[in-house]
Amino acid sequence: MAKHSRPRPSSIHLLPEECEAVVAWAARELANPARSKTEIYAEFRDRLIALQTELEITFPIPSFSSFHRYAAQRSELMRRHERARMISESVLERSNGKSDDAITIAASLTLKTLLLEMMMAGGEAGFKPKDAQAMAAALRQLQAAENLSTARRQTMEKEFGEKVTEVIETVAKAKGISAEASNEILSQILGVNK
Repeated sequence: MAKHSRPRPSSIHLLPEECEAVVAWAARELANPARSKTEIYAEFRDRLIALQTELEITFPIPSFSSFHRYAAQRSELMRRHERARMISESVLERSNGKSDDAITIAASLTLKTLLLEMMMAGGEAGFKPKDAQAMAAALRQLQAAENLSTARRQTMEKEFGEKVTEVIETVAKAKGISAEASNEILSQILGVNK
């Protein structure tokens, strides 16, 4: 079986640093549905040629097929980003701002999915130790965020329970409500049995 190697960078990724503004312009234009890819490529090519003349540098101009592949990759990335945004908005909408845990878990799940996609894209060649270490650190940070969110929620629930208990006991004493009745109220509100 042939050993997989790291994919070769595209001709767009191999453009010199001076071309970054032109590549960024093309990426923005590709998001505009009113313009065709052919039209954008023609202007992209013209801008690169003008840059070569202006800066007196030479570099190969990417072909239309390379530009098309770049556009397809950008489009897929934007689709995944949009899907993750929709999921996050759905979680926020359902939680009505009540559950930080739900938001943290949704964000964590999205990032874990992204890490999994990156690992799968690595193929059999795997990753450099530095890449694997960065992914492991990201997973640790995600887990820490999930744990912190849960701990914060538990602390807030405990503080809320203590305040409610204090208020009910104060009101019960002032109104002459029996301890049994105030315990029943606490049981109904907090599920607390005294």
